[in-house]
Amino acid sequence: MRRFTVHAFLFLTPALLLAQGLRITGKVTSTKGEEIVGAGVFIQSMGIGGTTGTDGVYSFMVRQADVRGQQVELTASIIGHKKKTAKIALAGDEVRQNFELEEDIFQAEAVVVTGIASKTSKDVAEVAVSRLSVSNLTTAANYQSIGQLVSGKVAGVSLRNTSGLVGAAWGFYMRGGGINGNGQPTIYIDGVRMQNFEAGAFAVGGATTSNLANLNVDGIENIDVLKGPAAAAMYGTDGANGVVLITTKSGKSTGSGALSQKPMVMSYRYTSGITEQSWKYTSEHTFYPDLMNDVLGKGWLNEHMFTLTGGIQGIRYYTSYQTRNERGLIPSQNSMDRQTVRLNLNALPASSLSADVNTSFIWNNLQRPLGDNNIFAFSTNILGYYPAWGGTDSINITKVKDLIRLNQYLLSAKTTWNPIDRLELSGTVGVDHIEQYSDQLYPFGYTYNESTGSRGVADGVRR
Repeated sequence: MRRFTVHAFLFLTPALLLAQGLRITGKVTSTKGEEIVGAGVFIQSMGIGGTTGTDGVYSFMVRQADVRGQQVELTASIIGHKKKTAKIALAGDEVRQNFELEEDIFQAEAVVVTGIASKTSKDVAEVAVSRLSVSNLTTAANYQSIGQLVSGKVAGVSLRNTSGLVGAAWGFYMRGGGINGNGQPTIYIDGVRMQNFEAGAFAVGGATTSNLANLNVDGIENIDVLKGPAAAAMYGTDGANGVVLITTKSGKSTGSGALSQKPMVMSYRYTSGITEQSWKYTSEHTFYPDLMNDVLGKGWLNEHMFTLTGGIQGIRYYTSYQTRNERGLIPSQNSMDRQTVRLNLNALPASSLSADVNTSFIWNNLQRPLGDNNIFAFSTNILGYYPAWGGTDSINITKVKDLIRLNQYLLSAKTTWNPIDRLELSGTVGVDHIEQYSDQLYPFGYTYNESTGSRGVADGVRR
């Protein structure tokens, strides 16, 4: 019995000594009131600190021997937000200090691995990094594509469209053109490389579309553009033209604690608008200005956007559904009907383990008018021929249909594990699957260049 008593005393003594220390605790949130998971809170001068959990709360102990009523600086920090410091007095049994961190758009505190055996803060790294906060921009305005959004907002990067039609293809072009000479950067979405191609099985005067024009802008959080020699070192020769990193939106906790009183937030937005001619044709442009003005009408836009976001018990989620119906200036032959469904999940099963899954489905039906030097185009027959409709009768042209259907599936899955301090292991897998169906119809019963009608079909799959 005496032996048991001695061992119990020796076992409990360290716990009693530890309990005599000072407990520092509090909560870290964003300026929107959302809990920030994984933020580091520390006293740098003493080399101690802790990390916030899924509820944004941190807690750590200061040894009693180090508690002398002195003032120290307590710092909260996490990549993506501006670091914040508060002065506290080490006295009593417990100190509570909450932090509200502002978003750091340019992430100046982030560590950038340059690929040349060194790492440095982003603000002094040998790579030019530009960040565009897409979510802030889409709140204030409506954009058809990323091309409209990025244009003129990132130095050294230009956007080129194949045409001014609804759903037209566009691409990034970096200053200098890179070693390939085409100026096209490598594009990643949620860590997975994305295909970058133009779609258009039949000749319609260069009016192609692309998978970049297929993306829903409202589902994107940020766009980072990397340029410079370090970008090439990080991503190989494909990064010589620069790298574009697209990050989609993620779920956000909307309450406090594991049992949030407000686990989700639903939102709905409706957008409508009209596109009209910026100027009218006159006799200075064509012999038949009224005919051309009659062909060009009003393009209508109707968009519905529904989102559901939240987080509870270590899981955050973001899901959205968008339907966008848009017509161009030739409404009968230029349209885009796109539907997008997205589901993003972020899980934190343990303090050292996290998992992210981002997935989306896109269904896009496009219709393009014939243009440029095509003999069955409105512009060719009004502006290029004398008299008008010298190539093809007007009613025949209105019956021509050129349709493209793009079905796209995007998947990104990432797991990160921190087995020990300053060691991070991560793995990412992804899928970019696109099905393209093209159908061009010259209906029977109408004459086209001495032909009574024809139909062409072209299908393709890209992975």
